[in-house]
Amino acid sequence: EILIDFRELIGEHSGENMADAVWETLEKFGINNRVIAFAMDNASNNDTLVEHFAEKCSDHGISFSAKDVRLRCVPHTIHLAALKLLEAIGAVNKGSESQDAYQDSATARVEREFDDETVALEDGIDDVSDTIAMKSALRKIIRHVRSSPQRRKAWLKEVEMTMSATGIRRESALMLILDCKTRWSSTHQML
Repeated sequence: EILIDFRELIGEHSGENMADAVWETLEKFGINNRVIAFAMDNASNNDTLVEHFAEKCSDHGISFSAKDVRLRCVPHTIHLAALKLLEAIGAVNKGSESQDAYQDSATARVEREFDDETVALEDGIDDVSDTIAMKSALRKIIRHVRSSPQRRKAWLKEVEMTMSATGIRRESALMLILDCKTRWSSTHQML
């Protein structure tokens, strides 16, 4: 395996735009006619990508059928199936905020000694609910900024303007970090 391109997709992340980007890269290397399959997650825009790519192949006289070339990412599919199973047996609440709050869903319970919120409650800290609400709000803001290339650019531009206005010298602006329940200290890094 070798990575041949890694580029930012400008505009809407529609299947058509993604197919155009893939086509341009393959064309750049002269390998448009060598694609035999796409391995990707279950997002519907990936179905559109494959269909649009097949149309481009047809327009260029390349034999390619969208029907049989879409391979679902096995680890992603297993993860989704495991989540459905855990929801069915009641181990995970369906669509709970705790599942959505982090970059990666974590289905396993957090042991007491690693659960800062439980420890704080048991130790009698009064402002735990304020802290939890603040972290939840911060996660929503960070997810919103990080979920779009346009918002990422706008964020970085705003940071650069603020750095310039306040005289802060740094090579580049920093992007927001979203925490992940399965990575220790990631909440600290996010904050």
